[in-house]
Amino acid sequence: MNYKKVGLIIIILIGIWAVKAGVGQVRFIHPVAAKVKTKWGLGNTFSSAPIVKVNSGSQKLLALTFDDGPDERFTPMALDILEKYNIKATFFVVGEVAEAHPDLVKRAADQGHEIANHTYTHPDLTKTGLAQTQEEIVRAGDVIEGITGKKPHFFRPPKGYYKTNTLFLTASNGYSVALWTICVEHSSCVTVNDLAQRVIDAAEPGMIILAHDGRLDRSRTMQALPIIIDAYQKKGYRFVTIDELIASGVQEQKLRSVSRFDFITGILTQN
Repeated sequence: MNYKKVGLIIIILIGIWAVKAGVGQVRFIHPVAAKVKTKWGLGNTFSSAPIVKVNSGSQKLLALTFDDGPDERFTPMALDILEKYNIKATFFVVGEVAEAHPDLVKRAADQGHEIANHTYTHPDLTKTGLAQTQEEIVRAGDVIEGITGKKPHFFRPPKGYYKTNTLFLTASNGYSVALWTICVEHSSCVTVNDLAQRVIDAAEPGMIILAHDGRLDRSRTMQALPIIIDAYQKKGYRFVTIDELIASGVQEQKLRSVSRFDFITGILTQN
């Protein structure tokens, strides 16, 4: 596939649409309300608001998510923990790494976990052009679909960094952007118990927890997970995939800036 040509075509389509609809008419709406579909044309809206938290009403539901895998060191550990506690999670996998370890991706999918798109090479999307961003999204999606037989529907930009064209491209490729409410890894936490307690104290229905199972040493994350999961289950919470979480209620719109941002103060500990 010629990604540069595809990117150019998308730019042209965006330009035509902007002229017809008027740039001032571009507005963000809830992906849930739009049924995670993007429509182009006069008078239509562009669905691209990132998901940070879901209003699940009285249901004590939350989503546990993993970024940067699969990793031979930590993904099997994460899957074992999830199996032990009988919960489902969402794995945002890096395409080139998934290509190298398809067995781990398949195992996660076979256990009922949701597999989502985390780009092909894990670049900073605030520094990539339109064509490269398009290639990152499409190639990773193709790898995931080739392994699982299912096209992913959720996308998370590496480190949460994105810009306006990232939102246009993800939506035009059929993805909703899912960010997070709180991250397990945090530079202020000295011990494993500190990591766990920080996440436990933030408990609220509809939240999305971010953990990592790849790239760096995630030993402390794996040690903290059982503590976090056990505490939440004792509080009456149920862990579900992002898809299930969204289906449980109406998303709260919390649109972040479309420039580089740090919505978790411990972002420097992530990769």
